[in-house]
Amino acid sequence: MNPQTTRARDAYAPRARRVVVGVSGSIAAYKAPSIIRLLRAAGHEVRTVPTAAALRFIGAPALAAVTGAPVQSGVFDDAAAVAHVQMGEWAELVLVAPASADLLARAATGRADDLLTATLLTTTAPVVMAPAMHTQMWNHPATRHNVDTLRRRGVTIIDPDAGPLTGTGHGAGRLPEPEQIVARALDVLEAAHTPAAPAPDALAGRHLVVSAGGTREPLDRYATWQPLLRPTGLCDRDRRGRPRRPRHVGVGACRAGGTGRAARTG
Repeated sequence: MNPQTTRARDAYAPRARRVVVGVSGSIAAYKAPSIIRLLRAAGHEVRTVPTAAALRFIGAPALAAVTGAPVQSGVFDDAAAVAHVQMGEWAELVLVAPASADLLARAATGRADDLLTATLLTTTAPVVMAPAMHTQMWNHPATRHNVDTLRRRGVTIIDPDAGPLTGTGHGAGRLPEPEQIVARALDVLEAAHTPAAPAPDALAGRHLVVSAGGTREPLDRYATWQPLLRPTGLCDRDRRGRPRRPRHVGVGACRAGGTGRAARTG
């Protein structure tokens, strides 16, 4: 293995991450405590943000018990804390399971009418969604469009399983088992925080010769006048007979015995 690749992998040390678990209104919300329990068993810190509809399927006390943290669901539950911004900034991963058809539609259109959708707008962490709904709703063109929109934005969508649904329904739309959801979410989390391996060296093993070529540059501001200047010994003394430093002077300078009257140049 490339030593640089080995160092990049060694630089990643698994540690506790901060995960926000969003729960939307679906009968599959009963699986949320199991998802949270698995995340905490893996060593991660979890906070839960249920929608109002989700709390009609599962109670806030149950979610608080499995997370070990208070449950917030409304933007105005703690207005002073600005929870919708604080939760999004706190998260290193946002996992929405289950994600109902309504939640997918609101997220795709950028709605922010509750704490969960506002968190989705403020976070810069990776987002994973596990949809759950009846087959007809999952196959509806509007839902398919919303899923495609979210995927184009970088959201990871875990396709639902096929199986028994509520009532007598059977087909695609069943929420995958908690172990599958958590495994996929942790893969996304690890990928987001693993240093990228260096690109392979395309020139490895090759012998190269590099030539810079010649360069030429004027030494001073008189270089362009060099053809018109010449050193002369006629002006090596001033009027009083004192020696002075030889310098370049004009061709016509120092006539008549080197008096130095025309010696200035430049």
